[in-house]
Amino acid sequence: MRIVIVTLLALVAFAANSVLVRGARAQGQIGPAAFGAIRLFSGAMMLAALLAVQGGLGQILAQSSIASAAAVGWGIYTLRGQHSRAPTQATTANFLLATPVAVLIWWAAPQEAEMTGRGVALAVASGALASGIGYALWYSVLPALKPTQAAILQLTVPVIALLGGIIFLGEALTWVFSGAAALIIAGVLVALRA
Repeated sequence: MRIVIVTLLALVAFAANSVLVRGARAQGQIGPAAFGAIRLFSGAMMLAALLAVQGGLGQILAQSSIASAAAVGWGIYTLRGQHSRAPTQATTANFLLATPVAVLIWWAAPQEAEMTGRGVALAVASGALASGIGYALWYSVLPALKPTQAAILQLTVPVIALLGGIIFLGEALTWVFSGAAALIIAGVLVALRA
């Protein structure tokens, strides 16, 4: 039961990223480059704090090459993380390594929106809570999941994100969303039972 609960919490955290960015961008609270840079930095800091609690902070940069090639996609990243001895450390290092690039993009990009305190808070929540804690939870249950199960479960994140948008952002529930969500959930259930 613990695996199911932690897996669901991780998937909800990943979906929360989408809800948080849509909430910040829809109201012009922050530009996309600023949001991304703040999200990466706050995610790195949260992951580093979690690792410090576990006593593994000193190994973060040494582990960076383990998952650095996994930028092709979340699925590949998850598969690599499943075989890594220290996936949370590798993810922390990747966030730390990506932050300077995101800051440069933020600096070079024209500002499309004024940066408000609420926009920064949403970016920090996206990085620290949705990404940082989300990855820590995900990698804590990943060893108990088969690679196909992990990949299939990840397909539910867009549905969870859209539900979050409906609940927290007042987005419209449409027939297209309802039909697509039903097909995704049905496909996930069929694949998991197989």
